[in-house]
Amino acid sequence: MAVVALVFALALVEILMPAYDAFLGRPIVLHYLQDWPLLLLVVLVAAAAGLVSGIYPALVLSGFRPVTALRSNQSGQVGSGGLRSALVVLQFTVSIGLAITTLVVFTQIDFARNQALGFRRDNILVVGTGRMTASARESFMAQLRAHPGVTGVASSGDTPFSQNLRVEAVRIPGQPTTLTPEMLQITPEFIDLYGMKLVAGRLLSDKRGEDITTGGPDARNDGHNLLINEAAARYFGFTVRGAVGKTIRLDKDSLRIVGVLRDVHFKGARKQVQSSLFVNDREGSNIVSVRLTGHDVPGVIAFVDRLWHRMSPTTAISRSFLDDSFEELYRADVRQGELFATFVAVAISISALGLFGLAAFTAERRTREIGIRKVFGARTRDVVWLLAVAILASGGPGQPDRLAAGLVLSARLAAGFRLPHHPEPALFRRRRVGGPADRLGHRAQPRLARRPIQSHPRPALRIGGNHAPQLSGHCAAQHHSPQAVQRHQYRRPGGGAGLRHPDHIVRAR
Repeated sequence: MAVVALVFALALVEILMPAYDAFLGRPIVLHYLQDWPLLLLVVLVAAAAGLVSGIYPALVLSGFRPVTALRSNQSGQVGSGGLRSALVVLQFTVSIGLAITTLVVFTQIDFARNQALGFRRDNILVVGTGRMTASARESFMAQLRAHPGVTGVASSGDTPFSQNLRVEAVRIPGQPTTLTPEMLQITPEFIDLYGMKLVAGRLLSDKRGEDITTGGPDARNDGHNLLINEAAARYFGFTVRGAVGKTIRLDKDSLRIVGVLRDVHFKGARKQVQSSLFVNDREGSNIVSVRLTGHDVPGVIAFVDRLWHRMSPTTAISRSFLDDSFEELYRADVRQGELFATFVAVAISISALGLFGLAAFTAERRTREIGIRKVFGARTRDVVWLLAVAILASGGPGQPDRLAAGLVLSARLAAGFRLPHHPEPALFRRRRVGGPADRLGHRAQPRLARRPIQSHPRPALRIGGNHAPQLSGHCAAQHHSPQAVQRHQYRRPGGGAGLRHPDHIVRAR
């Protein structure tokens, strides 16, 4: 059977391979002849699984005692069913663990998406100007500002969520070590367009010659000004207020700090804030950021395309929204969460099959007991509750929830986001974690218990029934008619039939 299952599994893989390729975004090809070691390994694993799965039934059958079964009308089965319960517990532990992992992934992604980054990223269209000259770029930006659907235009050497920021070697006068902060070329409009906050000093301006820097090997920027962020001030050994007016050495030039900006997460909430320098360099700022009003966005994009093709007809435009770059940061995490969700569905399906088998076995063994309890006035919900408690008491699916939650949350997945985040305490309560598993156990019980409960009790009370399990005492060895049994029926003080254990029937008789 294991080999047959392997054949069906390989056929299912071939059917689902195109969908999995689309999910991963890359093709996956399995060549059975070229990848024969992998195929051989799969066959060996299937054969080993078949052998291991057949060991337990063989042990049970070899431990069957026919003499005992024929003498006392028992099934001759041995063991307490601990292995069955342990397997069900293991299945649901894996299911709950995967479910919590999926919940943690999507919770962290949602947290990172909604976390304040320190700047505005909405309605920003990023256009790469490539080799466009500085004068042509200024003309392009001026015409963009004149459009009514545009509220602001700025240029920079790079944009947020890019991993390619320049790193510069900086020396602090009086300190022997060389520091390596990141540097970003911007225009003065960049700070206002992205909504960045100034915490000390002033901003750069084109009206001040010392605020303008130039790039290139022959550039002379000695005595010019720049901005830094709070992380850079700490990195350099300054306070935020005390950093204003300090001088740093950048290559062979001495630059003066005139302002300190609030820290922003240019690389997303998952990365720590890097120490950064900001210089006013229009020549090196070849990426244009356009803030839109949000009205008639397709019309504004069409205007940008026409303007670009008019100014650079031989070059294709390169544009994208900043929100798309932000979503790209977490695309791999979203795929991971979706993959975990698929595993959860498969694991819960397998666990439900195991729970169904355990519930069916329990209901089948207690068919005669259910019949006796019905004769004594037990209601359907009482017997259903009795069987449900038996499943849960034997190590049902709701028991390992806190263990699974602790194992999953101890993983470093949640630590991948640098910003502090504490999931709500209700996440670890039974109603959140073990609740679905508990409800699954309770739903499986009524369906399996309804057949013996709603059937007539007389066939279940007959001695020698094919499906009647053993009862304690000698109640299973004697035949009681419904009239005889009803004489021993007792009433609760408030009225209504009571619910007795079969051992009490013998003692009452």
